[in-house]
Amino acid sequence: MVANMPDDTELYDLNHMRADIEKDFKYPTEFEDEAHYKSEHFGEITIEFLFCFSFIMDKAIKYKKQEILVKCTEELNKLNSDIERYGRKQKYQEAFLYLKSSEMISSFAFKAFKEDIYTRGSDARGLLPTLFSHDIEQGKLYSRGVLQKYCYLLIDLQGLDKLDRWFLGGLDFGIFISEGDLGELARRCVVNYKKNITVQNCLLDIIETYKILKGNYEVGKVKRFDLYTAVKVRLETIVELMVKHKIDNEELINSTKDFVSGFKSQEEYESLN
Repeated sequence: MVANMPDDTELYDLNHMRADIEKDFKYPTEFEDEAHYKSEHFGEITIEFLFCFSFIMDKAIKYKKQEILVKCTEELNKLNSDIERYGRKQKYQEAFLYLKSSEMISSFAFKAFKEDIYTRGSDARGLLPTLFSHDIEQGKLYSRGVLQKYCYLLIDLQGLDKLDRWFLGGLDFGIFISEGDLGELARRCVVNYKKNITVQNCLLDIIETYKILKGNYEVGKVKRFDLYTAVKVRLETIVELMVKHKIDNEELINSTKDFVSGFKSQEEYESLN
């Protein structure tokens, strides 16, 4: 599949993505038959490729086959990684497939938690691409979109009371205390803050996600002071890291610090409606 992929410039179905990224991009006024054929063929392949996974994952949900769902998630990420590794002139095709795959992975993960096929966070392996922090640091086109889909998933899982310390951190593994995927990504974003705007925007998205989780724990039906505290720890850690690494964004540091100061004590939290 990877070896036969055309260049991005030959696929007019991806022009909308190019227009969003390339400031000087101009839509072509006409298309050659070959370009039409390649674009149509790409659409057929990707739709069939994604449909096959969607069909199998849907059956895994129906028959409560956790291991099949996990395997499909892992294989989707592996195939996308192969495209990334070998598709040197296909960054828009790469972005298209990563974004569509992450949407599918998040959607089926939510269904699996809702149907109790996944009962704890550790059941849902591979929700983010392998070495995803490197994708963010390299400013990959898809990285922020993939991160946002994951953040939305966590917010949705919170509403099901299926968000646990696997996601939010605080698990004691003896030699270290976990931070959760989002916490680990936040750490990498702070360390690499100066690399590019994608890293900076991803850090903002992570902070905003923790803020939303805090607000939901205070006003929502799910009342979990232990997880509420875990969110506070994640934000405190981000502030400490930003100060330590001398991030040149005093407004962000101060606003996050002020937000952390608004967390309730256990007594105050339990008195909330």
